[in-house]
Amino acid sequence: MKICIVGLGSIGQRHAWNINKVLSRHEMPFTIDALRVQGRKLDNRLEDLLSTVYHSYEELPGGYDVIFITNPTAFHYEAVSNLLQKTQHMFIEKPVFDGYRDIGSLKLRTDGIYYVACPLRHKKGSPARQRPGRAGRTFLFCPCHILVLPARLEKRG
Repeated sequence: MKICIVGLGSIGQRHAWNINKVLSRHEMPFTIDALRVQGRKLDNRLEDLLSTVYHSYEELPGGYDVIFITNPTAFHYEAVSNLLQKTQHMFIEKPVFDGYRDIGSLKLRTDGIYYVACPLRHKKGSPARQRPGRAGRTFLFCPCHILVLPARLEKRG
């Protein structure tokens, strides 16, 4: 499995370690590349986990199975836009964008999955929230846990 993580702050690093843990446990071969703008020194163990670190969209190759967008929210739209042709699927940390964006202009792939992280932090018994400034309009939050494994792992049981 070929994976790329965009942004290696605390959240991006956590994803790298979790990916390593899960895929190693299932004995699934993988590589993790990273795209990062800042050149701060990485932890040696994290550096060893990464195959290649790139510093621009242009130098990043294509063919990724999934790209994790974990850079600062202000750059999510730019990252998604620049990386659509380099992967079929994306995992985007919340919030997806930092304001209103025309998602139609992105021309998302119809055969891709774009998962937006949404940890639900609310008290039990409060499954519904009202949108600020929209009295009377309630939106339901439905907690769910999704794990997608390639077919070859599902058969192992």
